[in-house]
Amino acid sequence: MGVRFGFICSFLMLAASFAKAQKLLTEGLLSYKITITSPSGSQASGLFNITVKGPLLLRELKMSNGYENVLLINTNAGTIYSMQKRGVRNYAVELNLTEFLSKSNKYRGATIIGEQKHKEKFAGLEAYLGFAHYQDGTDMPVSVSHEWALQEPFVFECFPDAKFLPLNFSYKDEDGNSLKFELDKLNAVPVENSVFRIPADYKMVSYNEYKSSLK
Repeated sequence: MGVRFGFICSFLMLAASFAKAQKLLTEGLLSYKITITSPSGSQASGLFNITVKGPLLLRELKMSNGYENVLLINTNAGTIYSMQKRGVRNYAVELNLTEFLSKSNKYRGATIIGEQKHKEKFAGLEAYLGFAHYQDGTDMPVSVSHEWALQEPFVFECFPDAKFLPLNFSYKDEDGNSLKFELDKLNAVPVENSVFRIPADYKMVSYNEYKSSLK
């Protein structure tokens, strides 16, 4: 009886650990509401969408003032393309993925400190409010979910190696703009491969070729 009881307890503990296991978003969509405030105080709102399928990522920033920034990334192939519209011409500009990732180096190795359960939920997820503590000694307030994490967390410049999902955070970019992100949707659903293809009406060019075309 004692052996059987011990087996049941061990089984229940194992089941509980699986129930609390963190889920990895390997395929699906994240959508964040974003507000950008310039140093002069003007504001623009929009959406920051991340579509994921294994090593394939589509990162789209679309603002209410018409500004767009769209990146197609394939981490297996080591490629990144910036989708640019210039009048009637569309370009898929090849960038250097290593250089792109290196911009986040100063944010690597962050830990979350001072966590407390947040009274507010984001996209139905329980949130924990704390501070991202960086190796240079700086801190950034952030609400996180430990229920989910991204397979490729580098899509967030401030959290390139995060073991959590950022839900609500703000920071200033190099130009002094304040950026605020708030998770609006999380959908772990199948995604078609066609989402990550460069459209036929986009011309693939190198970064230098694209710069030359602007002269």
